[in-house]
Amino acid sequence: MSPKFLFVLSARYPTEKAYGVTIGRTCQALRQLGIDASIIAPNLSERETDIFGNKVINLMSDRTFFKFMYKKAIANPRNYVLWQLALGFYISLRFRKDKYNFCFRDAYIALIPSLILRKSNHIIEIHHSLSSTKAILGKVLIRLRNVRIVYISQYLLDRNQPKRGRKRVQVIGMGVPEEFFTKNRTSIEGEISICFLGKGKSNGNSNGIDHFVEQITQINLKKRTSLTFIGLNDKELEVRIENILGSASNVRLSFVDHLSHDRVPQSLSNYHVGLIPYPDTDFHRDRFPIKILEYAALGLNILISDSKIHRALIPKDCAFFYNPTENKSLELAINEMFNRQTSLAKRDRAYKWVSSFTYQNRAKKYLKLLDS
Repeated sequence: MSPKFLFVLSARYPTEKAYGVTIGRTCQALRQLGIDASIIAPNLSERETDIFGNKVINLMSDRTFFKFMYKKAIANPRNYVLWQLALGFYISLRFRKDKYNFCFRDAYIALIPSLILRKSNHIIEIHHSLSSTKAILGKVLIRLRNVRIVYISQYLLDRNQPKRGRKRVQVIGMGVPEEFFTKNRTSIEGEISICFLGKGKSNGNSNGIDHFVEQITQINLKKRTSLTFIGLNDKELEVRIENILGSASNVRLSFVDHLSHDRVPQSLSNYHVGLIPYPDTDFHRDRFPIKILEYAALGLNILISDSKIHRALIPKDCAFFYNPTENKSLELAINEMFNRQTSLAKRDRAYKWVSSFTYQNRAKKYLKLLDS
């Protein structure tokens, strides 16, 4: 019988942030494969299961010390490392008698369990570039036979992991739920509808929304275009977007409130194009936007800013790339979508490409990694 899987999180859970959806869905997929999998995290909802049916062990339940440490960590990022080390120590004590497959999202949490719980396997899933301290820690931990490291993109792996020492290192990308896959895809006829799903900022970093809107007002579009922002939840940004567009006669603007994740497929299916306007910054170079996969699975054409990370994530023949610094580039990309043959071909290639990014496949890659 396969050892149980336990996903260990130092950040709050459940959450609709990308890490929460990814961990929750991966845990669910493992259970569907017959694996005993659960999650341990600061569970602010205090429910015993999440929306995916996963068991959630609550670190906050009747543990005054953890409540104190978590509040300190949230109030001051400098305390976060202490919180993660304390969590790792607690994991080592609580689960020392059983063999587990642990999955951590940070090397600091994994440090003590990896050294103490030598009969268990330890997977560290990396979502961001490593600091110098974490890079050194990663080099030390990967020498342990019971440790595996996962990066969510090849680009992130190449930036952080030396080519030597990749024996137990693997790229496992993000995933998209099966309910997003649909063949009821509509062709672009007449007005082209572009949507953006998400917030105007991520962790305080601009997602490039206002810059895109400025660009679209300065180009010549062949046909009328509608632009919809879903879940911005930022009234100040919405007003700024309205002011930028002004009386632009060729762009129809609308805003939609935040949607729960289960409502996203039905909502996005009403549009032709999914937008990803992220600027080429250090913060965004680490990201693997789940919306790339969601757009592709739902049969939307993808309009995406041209950057090294975006080129590394999605094949060039599956999306319409544009240069955020050149208005003409955006104009050509949007007007090219009105070519029905071109837009259908890119959409179909993207649909085939994304078919391998299911959470079932993600879970199987985890199991295969443990055999390496």
